[in-house]
Amino acid sequence: MKRATSADVAACAGVSRATVSYVLNDRPGISIPEATRQRVREAAAALDYVPNHSARALRGQAPPVILVITRSMPFGRNIGDIMDTLTALATARGFSLVTFQTGSSSSLELTLSHLWPRLALAVVGLEDADREVIERLGTPWVDGWSGVQEVASGAAVTEMQVAALVAAGRTRLAYFGAVEESLGIFEADRRAGVAAACARRGLPVPREHRVPQIREDADTALGPIVRDWVRGPEPVDGVVCYNDFWAGALLAAAHAEGIRVPEDLAVIGLDDEPMAAFLEPPLTTIALDAQAIAHRLFARGLAQMGESATGDEATAGLRMIRRRSV
Repeated sequence: MKRATSADVAACAGVSRATVSYVLNDRPGISIPEATRQRVREAAAALDYVPNHSARALRGQAPPVILVITRSMPFGRNIGDIMDTLTALATARGFSLVTFQTGSSSSLELTLSHLWPRLALAVVGLEDADREVIERLGTPWVDGWSGVQEVASGAAVTEMQVAALVAAGRTRLAYFGAVEESLGIFEADRRAGVAAACARRGLPVPREHRVPQIREDADTALGPIVRDWVRGPEPVDGVVCYNDFWAGALLAAAHAEGIRVPEDLAVIGLDDEPMAAFLEPPLTTIALDAQAIAHRLFARGLAQMGESATGDEATAGLRMIRRRSV
């Protein structure tokens, strides 16, 4: 006979799995009507449900958990560096770092109810439903996304990109961006930042082209766009790219069209991905100090838990990486 699970108990009692966990683990600080608690206990008894005491014991022996909340998106160098640094900082402080990819508030509630993290650290913007779950369960949390934005907002990043192109004598700019849904939290900010930076300098409204993703045939698909930009009646002479991958595709398209970079068209990227130095020509880009951002976020998390943040603060910023595409 199949052993009953907490999901079976939840279905029988007409409650969520998180509620089953709260009741059977007798988690303090959670307001659940006594009638609901009794219904859960009766369902567990009727199904002969036996909690996994070995897993519970292991959880009790394991280091306290910090839950890092992310969302579905392509992970480039910066997010990878932030996660690696947070893991190292957590381990050094005696915590276990667990990542959770948010997709529904119910799955987040279930995760929080099982792990009981000391802290939730959101490295991306949270939906209102996720915030409500975290706050209702009383889990200390830090809005890490606002910390990232303090350092690397679209306005700050694109101001540096546009300034570099203008310093190189470029006055008719374009923006090459993304329409991929998972990148929306960055894309809108960056596109608006380019337009604002051009407006502050009295430059024409930047032309733009956006693509859902970078594919193997990107140079062929982008060829007509780049050709029109450079050889049209009002030629573009500089392009701000969403990131280094988008810039790499643009460089390939320019090369295929016989457009010289930077002589005919200057191109600047963002993120300083490892491949940026090996593009042709090597890509001028903006580097984000991801490790310093992770230190700042971790320090804010420690403060939220009432622990000393000494040694964990760091100054984060942006840095121009000058190569040969501008």
